[in-house]
Amino acid sequence: MTTKRKVFIIILSIAIVLTLAFIWTRSLSTGIKSAEESNNAYDTSVEVVRDVAGEHPAEVYKETITEHIFRKLAHFFEYSVLGLEVNLLFLCIFGYKPYNILWCSIFGFCSGGIDELIQYFIVGRNSRFLDVIIDFAGFSFYTIILTIIPIIIVLTKKKTDKSEKSE
Repeated sequence: MTTKRKVFIIILSIAIVLTLAFIWTRSLSTGIKSAEESNNAYDTSVEVVRDVAGEHPAEVYKETITEHIFRKLAHFFEYSVLGLEVNLLFLCIFGYKPYNILWCSIFGFCSGGIDELIQYFIVGRNSRFLDVIIDFAGFSFYTIILTIIPIIIVLTKKKTDKSEKSE
């Protein structure tokens, strides 16, 4: 294994720990504090839309993306970042192996489950299996993408090789 690869593995490992720390420390917030943080982030996103696109799109955004949906999208996004990091780590260590999908999926599902388990014990919070599914969907986003890309590359290369041979 090259030094560059070892350094990249260390960086990915640190990124995974930091991402999990970010996600799980948010789950340690009380219900009131969590709602306040989410509302502030939502209001900021509305302001960004207003600044970039104008007043009418911002109002449409507020009508379409409720605070509840915004929170669920945030879960999806956090776990998609984690999914990207974990999948890249597995690719660096093991290469493209079929069992990567299984182990990455187990990691993603358990991470979401731990997140909800933490919330179960926090005042003003509750845990929902639907949130685990949303977390897992976000995590799986990059698992699927990083699985499909090499398949497309291989199929494209085979098709190119066949067309070159027939000429």
